[in-house]
Amino acid sequence: MCTDCPKGYSGPRCELCSDGYFGDPTGQFGPVQSCQPCDCNTNVDPNAVGNCNQTTGVCLKCIYNTGGVHCDQCLPGYYGDALALPKGDCKRCRCSNLGSEESEFGPPICDQLTGQCQCKPHVRGTNCDQCEPGYFNIFSGEGCEPCSCDPTGSLNHTCDITTGQCACREGVTGPQCNECMPRHYGFSIEGCLPCDCDPIGSTGYQCDAFGQCPCYENVEGRRCDHCKENKQDRQRGCVDCPPCYNLVLDDANRHREKLKEFQKLLANIESNPTVIKDATFEERLVEVQDRVTQLWEDAKKGSGSGDKTLAERLNELGKQLKEVSEVLHEAEKERNEVLINTDQADRNASLAEEAIERLRDDLKNALDLLQTEGAEALQKANERSEKFGQQSEQMSEIAREARQLADG
Repeated sequence: MCTDCPKGYSGPRCELCSDGYFGDPTGQFGPVQSCQPCDCNTNVDPNAVGNCNQTTGVCLKCIYNTGGVHCDQCLPGYYGDALALPKGDCKRCRCSNLGSEESEFGPPICDQLTGQCQCKPHVRGTNCDQCEPGYFNIFSGEGCEPCSCDPTGSLNHTCDITTGQCACREGVTGPQCNECMPRHYGFSIEGCLPCDCDPIGSTGYQCDAFGQCPCYENVEGRRCDHCKENKQDRQRGCVDCPPCYNLVLDDANRHREKLKEFQKLLANIESNPTVIKDATFEERLVEVQDRVTQLWEDAKKGSGSGDKTLAERLNELGKQLKEVSEVLHEAEKERNEVLINTDQADRNASLAEEAIERLRDDLKNALDLLQTEGAEALQKANERSEKFGQQSEQMSEIAREARQLADG
């Protein structure tokens, strides 16, 4: 029996490899291989026995969460550098069970070098613990679901990672921000606008898609905030105005028509103010005079009515008369120019001069009337405004409409 075997050998005749060595000195399992140290990359306990197979050299007792033939890689479920110093760089994977794919061995595993887990659809992060932007509900266990935020009603394409609620514009609601909030309308990239229905004139607070509130009978306006024509007092349901108001309404309608005709006549004169050889020239001047005279008579009749809107119309008539005066002044200038050129123009100019003088006197009288009796009419209108209350609001509206019609 041998007592002094070479290093790495043992046995009665030194025919075996010592612990920590491997080989086949006698060729029992194949070609003869000398005994050599096991290569386990120091990832074994040096004081342990049987760290490797004495024939093949495969490491059997790797430590520091390493594995492999030579303890040269991290175990499944661990990542890092198995050969790094100091030892112990292999760390457990932190894969989310919700967002990570399972391995063939069961639990989720990660890349043994980077630690990146294998994520389910639309999941991201080293540990597969976050949804991609625009996705939510990692807790489903099937990956993340799309937010599907409406591009019109949402501020962006992201949503709450748990509930899926998108970030809505002002006045917009719904998980995907695809509809207006109650009592809102006008879904657009600006959000939705409040209906703001009048609580007195509306039957409800929800308007339609165009913002029109539901109105009680005889109430109108987008917000249902005023009575229809010839109606008053929304608090009482927009009842009929007093019978006397019909006279005011009829008078206002007549003035509307007259103002339309007057505006048309002014436009015609302004478009061709030059005095030319025209047989109808004098007739047109007479027509202007007739219109001025008629409006003057209307002004005299209306000045004593005590109606605020009539006083307003007197002011408006004064403005119109001033405009006629300016037009006639231009006609007079043109007449002076044509006077030099032709005898016919001279005759027309004479006629025009006489007509202009008459009109100037009429205009002066009308303006004087408006400045004196018009002031009294305004004072009386103020007194009646206190008496009739909301009637004045309706009459003011009629006056505004008359001005709009007169202005074209």
